[in-house]
Amino acid sequence: MYKLVACDLDGTLLTPEHRLGVFTQSVLGRLRARGIELLLASGRHYRDIRTYSAQLGGHGCLISSNGAAVHDRQGRLVHCQPLEPECAAALIADPDFADVHTNVYCAEEWLVARPEPYLLQYHQDSGFAYRETDLGALDPTQVLKVFFYGEHGRLAE
Repeated sequence: MYKLVACDLDGTLLTPEHRLGVFTQSVLGRLRARGIELLLASGRHYRDIRTYSAQLGGHGCLISSNGAAVHDRQGRLVHCQPLEPECAAALIADPDFADVHTNVYCAEEWLVARPEPYLLQYHQDSGFAYRETDLGALDPTQVLKVFFYGEHGRLAE
């Protein structure tokens, strides 16, 4: 008998509309009813994925920001591994990325230098949203994740 099921969100549990489908909720509910623990693991920020956890009964641990943060069942941060400060600073300030949208996850927020409303559609259920700020003034010791959004060909370079 399985004791734990770990699931990714995007491209796995979520529909193309970035929502938990009725069938998925039903299957996961049956697993929980059998005493199987559910763990959600995602590149998404904790404040975003806790909404999906709540929709599923909120009984599992959450791994967020590509493994940089782990929260227990009560929502307490039990592990946090920021990027190396030099790496975070280099990614944020690299002039090669000046024409793409730079996104930074810290423990409690999502930061951007300029708005990109398209990205908010992925967070429609949670309401999680970015805050605009000067990324150059950011303390690089607090960065959990840096990701870029832009035209595919440009990002592939």
